[in-house]
Amino acid sequence: LALQDEEHRLCCSVTLPCEGAASSPSLTLYRGLSTEVPLPGPYDVLVHEILGHVASSEGVASTIADLVSRRLCSPGCVFVPAAAGTLFAPTDALELSTLEKVLACFFNGESGLHVSTKYHVRGFNHHNLLAPAQPFEWLEFNGPAERLLAQQKRRVVFVTQRDGLFDGLHFHLNVKLDEETTIDTLASDTTWSTTYVRLLEEGLWLPSGSRIVCNCKVWQEDAKQFYFVSVEVGEPWDERHVADFSWQGCS
Repeated sequence: LALQDEEHRLCCSVTLPCEGAASSPSLTLYRGLSTEVPLPGPYDVLVHEILGHVASSEGVASTIADLVSRRLCSPGCVFVPAAAGTLFAPTDALELSTLEKVLACFFNGESGLHVSTKYHVRGFNHHNLLAPAQPFEWLEFNGPAERLLAQQKRRVVFVTQRDGLFDGLHFHLNVKLDEETTIDTLASDTTWSTTYVRLLEEGLWLPSGSRIVCNCKVWQEDAKQFYFVSVEVGEPWDERHVADFSWQGCS
């Protein structure tokens, strides 16, 4: 049976035959934004994919928080994915191949990489990372709405594992589907891109064992996501500020 509501949103109720059962279960489909559709709830399982290249950029936190605050998720509701976040790491200066320069020219109009510019990347080589990736932001979907919407602040300390010419940061999505299954967009081929930001016009030579400190902030304002990172290098008694970078949403 196919129906349309007053807003002309299609909803479909399907009866599923179940041999031997006293009554047949039914499945009802609603079309529209979850914030606008009159969902009955409560639900025991919530499957979602509102994740951007940067985890929170497409509004997953506010969407899940809205469902939780409206008590549409039963106690013990299973969220799939259960959690997601954005991991990041400092990078060695990138040396583009001839093919990469051609592709950069085709997509960006120039063969080089601009400072303070965010690039969507396919097939980023993990060997360009100077240290293991750490969380830039992290979202646990089975928590209270207030925690999902809360501002996140982190002071992340990287220690380089090799000599390198530090000049940027790489960000990638990490999705925890359940206790056993994780999607890491740096390690796997997916439809998501990863993100590279060149911070410095001239790379900063750092020997192995150097400290790179990132002060991170992620927050929501007027239904938009905002991101900021400030980068320092040096020992705790001699940290030197080298760059800031900020952006909003998927831009």
